[in-house]
Amino acid sequence: MKNLKARLGILIILTLLCIVPTNHVEASSKKYLVLIQNDTNKWTAYNNLTEVTSSGSVMIKAKPFADAMNFSYVENAKKKQYTIKRSKTRYNTYTINSTKYTYKNNDKSKKMKTKFKSYKSKEDKSNLCFAGSVNSLCSFKEFTGSEIEEYKQLGYDGILCYSVLDKIKSVPKIINVRDTDGSGLKNRLSSDVYYADVKKDSYINITLLDSEVDGMPVIYQVGNENILTCSWGEFSNDIVPLYIDAKSVGMTFINIFLEDYSENITIIINVVEDTRVSYAGNGSDIQNPEISEQQGSFFLTTSDDTYKVEGELVWRAINGTYFQQFHGTITNLSGKDIDFGNYTLVFRTDTGSLVKRRMRTIAGVQNNASQIIFLSFTSTKLCGKVTLDLVNTDFE
Repeated sequence: MKNLKARLGILIILTLLCIVPTNHVEASSKKYLVLIQNDTNKWTAYNNLTEVTSSGSVMIKAKPFADAMNFSYVENAKKKQYTIKRSKTRYNTYTINSTKYTYKNNDKSKKMKTKFKSYKSKEDKSNLCFAGSVNSLCSFKEFTGSEIEEYKQLGYDGILCYSVLDKIKSVPKIINVRDTDGSGLKNRLSSDVYYADVKKDSYINITLLDSEVDGMPVIYQVGNENILTCSWGEFSNDIVPLYIDAKSVGMTFINIFLEDYSENITIIINVVEDTRVSYAGNGSDIQNPEISEQQGSFFLTTSDDTYKVEGELVWRAINGTYFQQFHGTITNLSGKDIDFGNYTLVFRTDTGSLVKRRMRTIAGVQNNASQIIFLSFTSTKLCGKVTLDLVNTDFE
């Protein structure tokens, strides 16, 4: 009898252990993108601020969200509470493992309840609250339908939009959205050709999507103006011809980039005397069978206590000429604003200095902020074991 009671006791304990609720939350595989408005028609995208529960509730990471919104975040570990503050007098206070939270605005306080309890992420230990609950602190809108088709093509099941500037009424145009590194979610800039053999009076069609601004926010840069020069044609229906005036036989490049350096393309131009030229936007389509091309890339970085430079150096070797392009960022780690305009990026190979480029356009970088770097050059050396240095000197 005693053995039977003991077995029944163990069975009851095991049964109770099975029905006691736990704090573990299973995550869904759905992906949501967070868009935060910075200015009129300017949004920044964050792809790591959310988790989706198995029941479909979209949760947002409280502290990273507060940082992105320029709100403040306070945690009280003893009470298992945290607060997202838009200001000293307007904030939400959440309690871990509870659907209840408190909204306060000046002297008014209101008890609120969400669809899903706040919890701590199993992945990175972040405190998460229901994504829509912060609508008491800012404008909020969730989109999951056919209106976000372009975002779905990037792998997202939905987008969460937040703003302290305007009331959100519609999906932000993807063309107005930048990633945290400054690059666009969708490329605005493209060309109908990226290599061409040309003669005089040739042109290349450049496409710039959604060009609603006045003027031409696109800049071109010719590698060697002794070989060719360029001029813009008339802009129409998102397309503008870039006219090429050949000066002498030879090969060079044309860099075309948005004026904020967020996008760029490089076109290799070979000026030839032969009338059998390949396609260049002028309608000729006879290909040159003698093109010999190789390409590759290197990830480069250099840093100290005040800065960090990192990015990719992409090289293309065409008929013995090496075209090289560095696209990266420089981040200010100094604790104060820095003018990098007097600094020079030095690319070196195992056989010595490859090229130096003065960063005249990189000026006034705020503390903990980054700016895009875009540099192109040609060389007679093949890229191999390339290293990068940043020095505070002028060209030699």
